Amino acid sequence: MRLPPFALSSLSLALWLAPVPALAAEGGDWFCSADAQGRWVCQDGAGAVAAPALAPAPAEPRTAHEAETPAPPRPAYEAEEAVAAPRQDAQTLPPAAIAAPGLVPKPAQTPAGLASCPSNFPPAEADALPAGDNKIHSTAPRVSTDKDGNVLMEGGAEIRQGERRIRADRAYLTKATEDVDASGEVSYRDPRLAAQGRALKGNLGTGAATLEDARYQLAGRNARGQAKRVGQTADRHVLMEDASFTTCPAGKDDWQFSAKEIDIDQDEGWGEARHMVLRAGDVPVFYFPYLTFPVDERRRSGFLWPDIGHSDRNGLDLSVPYYWNLAPNYDLTLNPRYMSERGLMLGTEFRHLSESTESQVAAEFLPNDQGESLADSENRYLYRVQNDSRLGGGFVAGLDVTDVSDDQYFHDLGTELSIANKEFLGRQGRVAWYGSHWNVSASASDTLALRTAVQPYEILPQVRARGQYDRIAGDLSFSFLSEATEFQHESQVDGRRVHVQPGFSYPLEWAAGFIRPSVKYLYTEYSQDLTHAPAGSPLEAGVTRELPLASLDSGLVFEREAGGGAVHTLEPRLFYLYAPAREQDGIQVFDSALLDSSYPQLFAENRFTGLDRIGDADQLTAALTSRWLAADGGELLRFSLGQIAYFADREVQLSPSINPATEDRSGLIAELAWQLSDSWRVAGAAEWDENESETQKAQAAVHYADQGYAFNLRHRLRRPDSNLPAGTGLLEQGDLSFALPLGASWSLVGRYNRDLVGDQDLETLGGIEYSSCCWALRLVGRRYLDVNLDSNGVQIPGGNDEYNQGIFVQFVFRGLATVGNNKAGSLLQRSIAGYEDRLSQ
Repeated sequence: MRLPPFALSSLSLALWLAPVPALAAEGGDWFCSADAQGRWVCQDGAGAVAAPALAPAPAEPRTAHEAETPAPPRPAYEAEEAVAAPRQDAQTLPPAAIAAPGLVPKPAQTPAGLASCPSNFPPAEADALPAGDNKIHSTAPRVSTDKDGNVLMEGGAEIRQGERRIRADRAYLTKATEDVDASGEVSYRDPRLAAQGRALKGNLGTGAATLEDARYQLAGRNARGQAKRVGQTADRHVLMEDASFTTCPAGKDDWQFSAKEIDIDQDEGWGEARHMVLRAGDVPVFYFPYLTFPVDERRRSGFLWPDIGHSDRNGLDLSVPYYWNLAPNYDLTLNPRYMSERGLMLGTEFRHLSESTESQVAAEFLPNDQGESLADSENRYLYRVQNDSRLGGGFVAGLDVTDVSDDQYFHDLGTELSIANKEFLGRQGRVAWYGSHWNVSASASDTLALRTAVQPYEILPQVRARGQYDRIAGDLSFSFLSEATEFQHESQVDGRRVHVQPGFSYPLEWAAGFIRPSVKYLYTEYSQDLTHAPAGSPLEAGVTRELPLASLDSGLVFEREAGGGAVHTLEPRLFYLYAPAREQDGIQVFDSALLDSSYPQLFAENRFTGLDRIGDADQLTAALTSRWLAADGGELLRFSLGQIAYFADREVQLSPSINPATEDRSGLIAELAWQLSDSWRVAGAAEWDENESETQKAQAAVHYADQGYAFNLRHRLRRPDSNLPAGTGLLEQGDLSFALPLGASWSLVGRYNRDLVGDQDLETLGGIEYSSCCWALRLVGRRYLDVNLDSNGVQIPGGNDEYNQGIFVQFVFRGLATVGNNKAGSLLQRSIAGYEDRLSQ
């Protein structure tokens, strides 16, 4: 979504040495694949597996071994827990978790870099007139008057009125009209304009003034320049002829634009330039017959800076957006886009904000696409409708619907809309009510998976109710969950599910420990349409499942002084879980997946996501955590170790073809988070398989960030596991990234990501940046592996994966615009943890 804070806010010129597809690589650690039932099974680099929410969350583009997936919580070296906890359904979050729509439009962005740069505007003088004094005060060494009271001042005249001040070698003041005529070395000053020239004519009553051969300075955007003539009108417009304009510090004209005419409306905060030439130094860069530009932070209708680029896929790529500031709380942007290899596309976006709603409607349409990526020319489109509303009385509602004409839309055309996850498009509507003890929601969703033949289930609809009553008798608490869901699919078994889950808990907690017993009763009823059921399937048309579930969580906290005010803790924890085995092969798997092992999963009540499989359990988790806490309570070091002891085989599996799990112990799982200093952090997680006497999976990361410096070193290992999606074999990767400032202005950036199993580079990135008060430059080169996927979204072994490479060039005119590819900064922030975008500071 383009958020135009003002007209002429950004100018983009993309320079490509080779075409770079829309699927840009990123350093995330999640990858997904779809199974035969139309479900997506998603994993992070540490091993957590989760089914996507009704509308999958956005994700960054993928690198090799990583398909686009719901975004992970945080990288392992940033998270206190190196693996993801079980998915929490957003529909059950309290009202505070729902972002309130803004009451006013988003504010304009502050010009990059101006806060730390010297001001061009002269400081206020100490002898200003008292507030409210609008009389004319004049002084000069020689003063004479005529019979009409007109005043001639010579030898260095000064005229002051309110906040205006005029100084000149000679000045003539007409008493009747308050006209002033000044000559010699003339200077004019008010709170928004300071100028010097050789002659001035003006009127003290209206504030109008015209200065010849002037040098001027504007407050607000730190702007200055020269002009053959500078005039300020009675309605506070500044008019200039044959003028130049720059926001560079005085004495450094590294960039400026010159124009035949410039009209600056100080009340509206906007300027208009006719026949404008933009120069970098003395070199002309662009010519525009007419443009508008900001002089402060307010927004106004007008053309935005055009986006200009070129690629082999689209040829010349030119966009000239027009922004309509229709009202303080709604606006419209039209974006015609010409691609020499494809034709003319029109994009539009409408936004509306109020005290209770936030809405956006956006669309793009390209008729008769002539691009070579399509067998035949065709019409291509994208649309998106979003709305979030607070209806009062605890009610909220939301709508998010996105669709495209074809699977290759983002790959070929990209988009200006804020749709981060371009492998999944969600269509979801929802209404919810939140009370003091209950929340109820109703939703319908349809998620479209692009570039794969396997689609997730449609949920049409789902109704949920949750209740929570704490301390109804002493410490006894009561909880209740109910759900009614209908699943639909074109080629899979359809079904309806009703689930009811009351529960009681009696938590006992004190400073040195806790005991939390809990019991629940789970009742689920299915009605299934077996039209598309495979031959010989054990699925049943009607299934009822009921079972109790009991858990007992307990822990102790031992503390000792560790010197210097630090505290060392030892925290043993036992977690017992019991759930009897129930025959569940007659139930279609609609939204369940096996959760991969991780430290948080040692304490989960179900080893599956969703409700279609409730795992049988008779098991005890033993875990130990040790922490070192600083005197201020901050965690310096945390080490955790845990393992599950199974007292019975796990008979419930996703499919009848999967044998019961018979191991008597889980893998030994460890986590480490170590804050070495304010700048250095170390984190890691590992699982040791006692049966195979080897590490099943592990990751370790070192992270440094301080005052623009960033360094990240990471290693990931995962051995093949029959519980993981098909195509997931041995994975081992190394990742190095850094940002290295070289003095106050220069810095180097880079990333190197390598597949240690396939012995191939996944991504190589390197660049250089320069930043000053006047301008900034970024040059980044990138080479990455574009992975070929099959119809199920799984990487094709030997699938002729190809390397893509490109050059990102970005030039920033401080206080005016950005020329180049604005995606470079976002790419570096995704690729280098701790990177600070110096071009936006």
